[in-house]
Parts: sequence; structure tokens; C-alpha cells
Amino acid sequence: YLYYNLNFNNPTNSFTLVHNSVNGTPALAYWMLHSSPYSIPAANTDDPLTISSNDASQFYMSDSDIQGSLGNTNEELITPAFSLVGYTDASLSFWHYYKQFSNGSAKVEISTAGGAAGTWVTLPGATWTTTSQGSATNFVNVVLNLSAYAFPGNTNSNVKIRFIYVSNYGYRWAIDNVKITGSSSATVVW
Repeated sequence: YLYYNLNFNNPTNSFTLVHNSVNGTPALAYWMLHSSPYSIPAANTDDPLTISSNDASQFYMSDSDIQGSLGNTNEELITPAFSLVGYTDASLSFWHYYKQFSNGSAKVEISTAGGAAGTWVTLPGATWTTTSQGSATNFVNVVLNLSAYAFPGNTNSNVKIRFIYVSNYGYRWAIDNVKITGSSSATVVW
């Protein structure tokens, strides 16, 4: 049985952060760990609020709103590599709060080539645009099927998952409690 759980409660973790945001104040939009509850500074947003994850623990968030009206947010949060060799099924679950209005998207992608350029594929049912998901105090759970990548005889030994948030002065995407589960007697190594 495959089981990996990253709740982001430690001061550091093994996720990779890629910052492609430009204009405005890009560093304000970077994926950052926040304690829960986290209050967005009123001076940095037009909708000050307090965000609390589903288990009131530390979470990652990218905030396009505080980057500024001229900002173009483009942020990636990438898991460490893991193997699905020997697994007959697998799934990815996470809790999130996504708020966006006109032009932006949040999506989850998978690569079976360790994240090499051109190898990322968007997972079915894992793209959100203008429809909010959850709320600042009520993260919702998403479960995505990875069985197309975990099947008898698969050779997928260098798998990564990527969360991408793109927005032009939108709001934010917060993520917590990322889990990968599957059927196997082995233990995943990250």
C-alpha cells in the first residue's frame, strides 16, 4: 500500500517552488508557507480576510491580489519524485481554497519523466478557472485518479506532481495536506 502525506507542518519540506511571476511585486505572489489562521495584511489586498486550512495547520498559498494590479502571477509548486512501479492503482488528494475572477487558472499536472520540459500532462478534472473552490475558512478536498500511471508492469519510477497558479491580478490559491495513496506492499521513497 502506497501512502505519502505532506501536511506542510514542518519548517521545511522537499517541494520545489518555481517563481515565474513578473511585474507588480512578484515576490508577494510566490508560493509561501503560512500558519493557520493567516490574516492577509489589509494594506496589501482589496479584500482583507483570514484564511484557515481544513485542519487549521500550516499551508502553501500563492496570492495574486497582493502582487498588485500590474502583476502577472505564474507560480509552480512541485512534489519530489516518487515511483509508481509495482503499483496497480493510485490517487492524489489535497485540500484547497481557490478564488479567481476573470482571467486565471489553477491546475494540477503530472510528469512521468521527473518534470522534464514537455512531459507535463494536466490531470483530468484538475483545472479551475473562474469558479471558486472552497472558501477562506472551508478548504475543500480534491481526489484525482492516478491509475493511468499506476498499473501492472508500469515503469513510472520518476513521477512528479505540479500545482500551477496563473493569474493577472486575481485572488489566490491555497493548498494543504497533499497525499498520494495506492495499492502496493512497498513504501514510496521521496
